[in-house]
Amino acid sequence: MNGHRLSLGLCWLLLGGCVSFGNAGLADREAMTQIKAGETTREQVAALLGEPDSKRVIDLSGATFERWSYRRSSSIINIWEYIPVPFYGLFFHGLGTPDVQHDLDVFYGSTGLVTTRFYTETAYETGGLFTPMTLVTNTSVDSLPGQGGKPVHWEDKVVGTKPAY
Repeated sequence: MNGHRLSLGLCWLLLGGCVSFGNAGLADREAMTQIKAGETTREQVAALLGEPDSKRVIDLSGATFERWSYRRSSSIINIWEYIPVPFYGLFFHGLGTPDVQHDLDVFYGSTGLVTTRFYTETAYETGGLFTPMTLVTNTSVDSLPGQGGKPVHWEDKVVGTKPAY
């Protein structure tokens, strides 16, 4: 009987954990501040973060512009999310929702310099029976004005909550 309890306890421990997908460098906010509009080159971004998840090239009036996108999701796996009866995890813990999502879009001008860095970090707390659902988004943007000049830096934080059930 004790062996059965020990095995069951080990199974529960193994079902919990952490999982992450995407570029680990995105979780480092300090690294994101190293990407500066008007200063950082494609090569420097590639050295800092590696190859992007996706690249788009746009030819506009004879000039070539690029957009590099990076993504990262991480979650802490909670075994309560997988309890099938009465679908507790599905309805109260957001089964499959990442705990933190990082998104970085870097835009390059025809010279190969960064024209805009758009970084967003979104933290999800999906709540439960007695705790509210919370969504916190931090956004940081560095961009060159359309007519040249000094880069503009902008930051924003949005917090949304939904009461507990």
